[in-house]
Amino acid sequence: MLETLRKGAKTWVAAIFIGLLVLSFAVWGIADIFGGYGTRTVATIADKDITAQDFQTAYRNELQSLSARFGRPITPDMAQLFGVEQRVLARMVTSAVVDTHAERLGLGIADQTVLRLIQADPSFQSSDGSFNQLIFRQRLAQAGISEAAYVEDRRGALLRAQIAGAFTEELTPPTVFVDASNDYQNEKRTIAHVTIGLEKAGDVPAPDDAAIKAYYDENPQEFTAPEYRKVELLSVTPEALAATVEVSDEDVEQDYEAHRSRHTTPARRRIQQISFPDEATARTALEAIRGGQDFVDAAKLAGQTASDIDLGIQSIDQLADPVVALAAFALGEGEVSEPIKGTFTTVLLRASEITEEVVRPLEEVRDEIRTQIARDRAVSAVADLYDAVEDDRAASMSFAEIAAKHSLAHRVIEAIDASGKATDGTDVGELPSTNELLGAIFSTEPGTEANALETTDQGFVWLDVVASTPAALKPFESVAEAARTAAERQKRLDALRDLSDRLLTQLNDGKPLGDFAKDLGLDVVTSEPLTRTGSAPGLPAAVVSQAFAMAEGRHGVAWTDARDGRVLFRLEAVTPAPAPADTARTAIVDDLTRQIADDLIGQYTNALRDHYKVEINQAALDYAAGRTQPPAGGGGLF
Repeated sequence: MLETLRKGAKTWVAAIFIGLLVLSFAVWGIADIFGGYGTRTVATIADKDITAQDFQTAYRNELQSLSARFGRPITPDMAQLFGVEQRVLARMVTSAVVDTHAERLGLGIADQTVLRLIQADPSFQSSDGSFNQLIFRQRLAQAGISEAAYVEDRRGALLRAQIAGAFTEELTPPTVFVDASNDYQNEKRTIAHVTIGLEKAGDVPAPDDAAIKAYYDENPQEFTAPEYRKVELLSVTPEALAATVEVSDEDVEQDYEAHRSRHTTPARRRIQQISFPDEATARTALEAIRGGQDFVDAAKLAGQTASDIDLGIQSIDQLADPVVALAAFALGEGEVSEPIKGTFTTVLLRASEITEEVVRPLEEVRDEIRTQIARDRAVSAVADLYDAVEDDRAASMSFAEIAAKHSLAHRVIEAIDASGKATDGTDVGELPSTNELLGAIFSTEPGTEANALETTDQGFVWLDVVASTPAALKPFESVAEAARTAAERQKRLDALRDLSDRLLTQLNDGKPLGDFAKDLGLDVVTSEPLTRTGSAPGLPAAVVSQAFAMAEGRHGVAWTDARDGRVLFRLEAVTPAPAPADTARTAIVDDLTRQIADDLIGQYTNALRDHYKVEINQAALDYAAGRTQPPAGGGGLF
């Protein structure tokens, strides 16, 4: 049963359910009723509450995850624009309605099953593969989740995956659907195109002062200083602590003996192996080899090529058959073995290119071992310091006081933007786990306590956002030259657009693409046949998109990807999709199956939303997302 559950939790069904159930709410909406029934509750589904604190934790984690994924911080303003809070809320509401349905059906997962599933999670295991309670607690503390809440979260995820599997298994898309999908994906089109750069726009008069000011007024985003934040950082790393760890010579020597294999390069040799159906046949071949026949020729007589018999250069533990391995490493260089009855077949072996085992002496690796021991001990010390710092934060000690007490690195950055730059445009300097830290800085409201961030080197960094300076439009006088340059470029772009539109009209009237290209001193380039997702040098994605929406022989125009030129093109040819090979057809079927499953799950969750009463407290939601002050009369959420 446990194995079945584990496998189920890793299937595409589980991935669809846990990751994509939210799509139904993105399409059909979330809230049935918007109310103001409590300042600590963001949503109520039947008899279940989504608290403001739970939502805020999930929201912050989502911002940090997105920041890491995209390699840049996602600020709250960007998050609102991208609909992050709605996705987070939709995911939480979806889980709640499905959990409610499971309870009404009397479904559940045993405690012991959930426990074993958590213990099998590699995220909570030591290097030897065993469950580590300390690592488990550290991970949860970093995420701001209690142990009880995490256990229930895993229980719910597993149960929801099982529910999804109950009505999404054995799905098979119709053949006509598969064929249509293949046609859509694998049809190819050949495009002839020419790129007209800004230099072909001709003489363009410089903009006057009024035009420059108008450009500034119409494009404020280009002249707006970003949001800056003042932040305090407190950090600890194993490397910093390792310098203070004492490691004795006796410790080094004991570690060397206990882990001698770390300093040993095992013996290796190239092994050739001829397989035979029985010992008698192998012995006949051996006598021929001893009589002067070449080993490779003997293999050919046995129906095997030189490449078939070459096992490569390997150590003894890399050979799959232990019987063969022991026999191979007992041979001298060039020696041929007696017939060996291995686990799978009878073989003759020959060894060559022998490299003996090499053990690095203690004195050569003493400093390496000392450094590693110090770092290993420092990792444990980091865990102790984490607990101590958290206790001090709970006692309302300042970062400066905590840093002085524990000799930690403490830094105050007066102003930093979402890209890690100061107000003068220079980098503020090295930051631990830069992208994740910047994401945390800009997803934490000033005065709000943030969770510690675990760094990539197994350390921790705590942050306190002291203040925020909102993004602001720079005065015109300070950016007048930049506005002039931008306005001039825009006039050239406008002129180039007008020119390309006139040329497109000529193309549609029958003038060949090559003729006007020659007039402009340009070359026509013809692409290789492309699919809808294909690309070619100098061919913008917008051109490919247009080409797949027009008939053969038609023309079009689009901006280059850098928006510094215009591309005129002609759809030269349409190549129908070939019938897919078996593996390709299987991939299409799998993809369509996932899409159908998404639709089914969407319909299921939408029906649950209609069946159970879903209420959203918009005032509490706005505050939890950091957009407003506490709801009236609430006195705060936490």
